[in-house]
Amino acid sequence: MLIDLVRLHCGGFGGQAIGNVLTGLVVLRADLRVTSVDDKLAKQPAEGVKRAAPIMNVQNVGNTLNTLGRRNRIIPPPRAVVTPGG
Repeated sequence: MLIDLVRLHCGGFGGQAIGNVLTGLVVLRADLRVTSVDDKLAKQPAEGVKRAAPIMNVQNVGNTLNTLGRRNRIIPPPRAVVTPGG
């Protein structure tokens, strides 16, 4: 049920929620071997980083990058989060 909620509502998550969800998905997939956390689901919040990056505070960015850095074999780092010049 929780995974279904992530699938349905991930596009509307803000910066803090994105970091929290990414961390949760990584734990479910990598540490607990929950197979319903597939690559497609894991990429949804990572893609949300692109949308939310301009409004994320320093803690949101740090938490998100920490999660992506620790588990980038599961959730590929988002592309072009920071654009040249800003």
